[in-house]
Amino acid sequence: MPDTIPNASSIFLPWVRQGAAGAIQNADTLSPTQAGRVSVPVKLRVNNAKDVNVTVGLLGPGEVTGLDRQQIVRTEPKPGNTTFESNFLAGIEFDRPDLPWLFTPAKADPSGKLRPWLCLIVVKKQPGVSLRSDRAVPLPILEIGTPAKPGDELPDLAESWAWAHAQISAAEAATVAELTQILATRPELSVSRLLCPRLLQPDTDYLSCVVPAFEIGRKVGLNEPIPMTETPPQPPQPKDGLSPAWRQDSAQVTLPVFYHWEFRTGPAGDFESLAELLEAREVPSQVGKRPMDVSTPGFKLPASPPPTKILELEGALRVPKAAQTPWPDAQRNAFQQELKKLLNTAAKQATPLVAPPIYGSVLAGVTQVDHIASPLRWVDEVNLDPRQRVVAALGTRVVQSQQEELMASAWEQMGEIERANQRLRQEQLSLTINTVLHVKHFKRLSDGALLQVAAPAQARIAWADPAVDGATAQMLSLHQRIANAIVPTAAVSSATRRLTRPRGPVSRRVVVQGIPGGFRIDGSFITTLNRSNDRFTLGTGGAITLNRVSLAVPQLTQVVRSENATERRVLNADDHAPPAKDFRIIPEGEPMPPRRSQPLVDVDNVVARNFRQAAAKQQARINRLAVHDTAGPALQLPLLKISVLNRLDPAVTVAVRVRATINRTVPSGSPKGAPAALASSADLLRPILAAPEFPQPMYEVLRDLSQELLLPGLGHVPPNTVTLLETNAKFVEAFMTGLNAEMGRELLWRGFPTDQRGTYFRQFWEGAQPDIEPIDQWGANPLGGNLLGPGPDENLVLLIRGDLLSRYPNAVIYAAKATGDPREPGPEEKYPIFRGTLQPDVTFVGFALTSQEATKDAGWFFIIQEQPTEPRFGFDKPKDFGARTHVSVALPPPPSLPIKPPVEWRKNSAHMAIITRQQPVRIAIHATQMIP
Repeated sequence: MPDTIPNASSIFLPWVRQGAAGAIQNADTLSPTQAGRVSVPVKLRVNNAKDVNVTVGLLGPGEVTGLDRQQIVRTEPKPGNTTFESNFLAGIEFDRPDLPWLFTPAKADPSGKLRPWLCLIVVKKQPGVSLRSDRAVPLPILEIGTPAKPGDELPDLAESWAWAHAQISAAEAATVAELTQILATRPELSVSRLLCPRLLQPDTDYLSCVVPAFEIGRKVGLNEPIPMTETPPQPPQPKDGLSPAWRQDSAQVTLPVFYHWEFRTGPAGDFESLAELLEAREVPSQVGKRPMDVSTPGFKLPASPPPTKILELEGALRVPKAAQTPWPDAQRNAFQQELKKLLNTAAKQATPLVAPPIYGSVLAGVTQVDHIASPLRWVDEVNLDPRQRVVAALGTRVVQSQQEELMASAWEQMGEIERANQRLRQEQLSLTINTVLHVKHFKRLSDGALLQVAAPAQARIAWADPAVDGATAQMLSLHQRIANAIVPTAAVSSATRRLTRPRGPVSRRVVVQGIPGGFRIDGSFITTLNRSNDRFTLGTGGAITLNRVSLAVPQLTQVVRSENATERRVLNADDHAPPAKDFRIIPEGEPMPPRRSQPLVDVDNVVARNFRQAAAKQQARINRLAVHDTAGPALQLPLLKISVLNRLDPAVTVAVRVRATINRTVPSGSPKGAPAALASSADLLRPILAAPEFPQPMYEVLRDLSQELLLPGLGHVPPNTVTLLETNAKFVEAFMTGLNAEMGRELLWRGFPTDQRGTYFRQFWEGAQPDIEPIDQWGANPLGGNLLGPGPDENLVLLIRGDLLSRYPNAVIYAAKATGDPREPGPEEKYPIFRGTLQPDVTFVGFALTSQEATKDAGWFFIIQEQPTEPRFGFDKPKDFGARTHVSVALPPPPSLPIKPPVEWRKNSAHMAIITRQQPVRIAIHATQMIP
């Protein structure tokens, strides 16, 4: 990397080489006979063995057939620009800082000169100049021939080194080591740039092209053969070497084009000259308002007092401190009294009545308006002040003119809401039907019958009993409670319910046989099983158990008694069977003995073993029942019924299902700060109401309707004017009220799920934050007191009328607090909160400043500055170069150029970049020059 040339925070380098290209030893002699290919020595280490010296051939300009478009980060001017300044130079920037020299087979000479392998040319669009494509050639082809003169259209390639440089953003005192580190680790801080030294003419069309700078590159790009040397040195070299791609005396030039764009120069003048034309002015009082005739409003006015004829309708922007024509209280009250009657009468009618609407009535939660309170509520002033009603009607007109586009956007935002609402309607039907079934059938079931009916849901019905003595309550399911109790689990199963249903086959046979009681689903069966004190008592009613069978058939029961005996056991039927020859009962768990006539085989298997284990467990349970008379506590059936009914209540079960399937937020209309979780099923089953959002700045649609509505009297602002206006909060709020109210009606008409209380538009100006609070939260605030951020009269607006911002849309605009004597911009700054444009040449920028703050004490400056991050190169007085079409560094520089040591003309491209760079210009205008 060469010595650096600092320029504030931008450091220019005449060239950058990275990687293996840094090992090139052949200096660029700027000669056409220099070799077109080069090899460099490198050390190669294989498998940690000894280094091996090898020679590697580097790619040169003869191997390039295209350019990666992603390497292009900026062009100057932009493609399609029609107002480029004729005193500037066209340029193109690349992401890689070494791209212009990447394939140049040489190193820089001692002064830092190194020719790039490509260059930028700017050709005047004229007869003889054409850009075409050819199937046999991979790149577009530029042809320059008669009547055009290539010598006038193309720069001298002997000076191509002067118009390619690299730029690094770093501190002015950065060392070479620090810059090297930046190049290696911070690629976003560096670029490379090609400039075209063509001197442009005003109002002329041009074609910019990036083309090869060497003949070998030109031939490769055009798919032409490259003649090679047949004698040493080896490897063979192209015969053309580094000869230029064209000569100044050529009559016809054909070039491949890596990249191209078109532009047109505008009238003479740059940022500085256009900024000098601007003049700070106090605009006339007619700006920002227009007369409005209210003498014939469409309803009858009283003859006394005489009605007011003319009021002033203000726009969204107005002149600071400009007084509005007053509306006498007597005339105002008489007008508003009659208008109130008309509006409120329509609201009181039971049948629809065609009448003027009450703008924002749904948003405000009112059905009538009044004019008595002082100050008036916002909803009263919007509807009873004819000036604000007109503004609200403008919002209505905007929605009506764009209803199809707005509704398409609203439906697109809706997403899954319609599907969720359909599910909610189904859940509402489910809740209604199941509530009737729950009351009419479930509550009438007996305790035991309810347990059988609830059998399919036993595992899902769970609750915790009240804690006793501070112990933690345990959550148990209905299935667990029955399993722990005396009632057998199978007794309350679905199978048992089907088996014992009153009209089932078992019950019908029992009735036919005349057995009293039978099996009934009225609960007696479960109630009998739940009683432990008479479980084994002989009788005729109840269920038949093994105990009853054993007691009824004494010969099958053996009772073992002794003085200490507390046990009795139900025996197997084969316990008293007569012994047979060779008959022996094998105790549980012992293997089967082998048969005498056959060899020993294992007749046991997994199924048999599992069966024996299950039978043993069941027998043990029967024995425990026989010994202790109970297997667990009895169920508290009445309390159990209440708990089961509560958990089967559709109001509970439907709510649980809705929460599990639909994730909803607080419904529209809920109080501010309401919790997201909704407790009752009635709330959960309410349709989901959506409020689509439209973030577009709505001043644009109002401007498109008529600029006179946004800024009346714009014609009174002279060209090349800089002045200060202020926003009109009442206008903004009235317009947004009409806009949102009409959108709510349109949504309701189209069947969109809404309650019309949403604020669909909150952005009036083009800024980062919404301009208004949600309208349903305005409460009883007066009109003009509901903006977010600064207050209603605290937004100053800098208005610029002229060609400056049309030519330089990226100019930086900000406000700086004045300090010192004389006053100068200080370090405290404020940046715009919104920005907009008006036709044909007006730009306005809003600031969070009041007119009082801007003029108090030292006041504030408003600054317009050329974009510092987009450096531009050129000359203030191009006429100093005479009739030449290109700048030649071989000639002495014009005396007008500000060349100061250590910068030197012609030394290298970094010095030429310093000389031709145009320093950013800024103008500062104090607020007192623009506010009356």
